[in-house]
Amino acid sequence: MDKKLFFGYGANRNRSKIKQVIGRDPGEGVGAILEGFSLYLQDLDQIPERVRADLQKIFGGSFKAYTIVKGKGFVMGVIWALTDEDLEKIKEWEYVGEWREIIEVTVKSEDFYTVKVLTEKSMDSFPAINKVDGLYYNELELKELEVNKEEDEFYTKKQLEEIRKLLAKHNSEN
Repeated sequence: MDKKLFFGYGANRNRSKIKQVIGRDPGEGVGAILEGFSLYLQDLDQIPERVRADLQKIFGGSFKAYTIVKGKGFVMGVIWALTDEDLEKIKEWEYVGEWREIIEVTVKSEDFYTVKVLTEKSMDSFPAINKVDGLYYNELELKELEVNKEEDEFYTKKQLEEIRKLLAKHNSEN
C-alpha cells in the first residue's frame, strides 16, 4: 500500500488525535522541523463562518486552531506515514477546501534527513494574528477547553460523533 508522508504540527503532531481522526493507530511518527514558516493560533473569528458555527457548537466559544504562515521561523512537528484513505479523513476533518488547504513542504527529520511531505494549513485568505513559539509549544494545552476527557484520547466520543455528523451533513449538501 502506497504511503504519503504527512507533517503534523499543533494538535496533528499528537498520536492520539491522529488515531481518532483516521480511525487507526498511525504507528510511531518521526520528529521533524519545518523551516521558513511560523506557528500561529487562529481564534474563532478568524475562521470562515460555516466552519466557525460547527466548531463553536462542538468545542465552545474558546476554540483555537494552529496554522502555519510562510516567513521566518521554525515549527516542530511529526512525520506520519499515511494511506490515501487516512489523508482523505484528515482533509475532511480539517475542512480542506473551505478553510484549510494541503501543501507540500520540506522538513528536516530528527535524524537529519531532508524530506518532502504534505501538511495542512489555513488558507491565506483567513487571518492568523496570534503568533506562538513553533519549537516550544504544547499542543495539549488546548485540550483544557474540552470537558469530560477520556483517558489517552484527544477528543471525547461525543465530540467525535457530533463533528462527524456535521461533516456528513455538509458532504451531502455538496
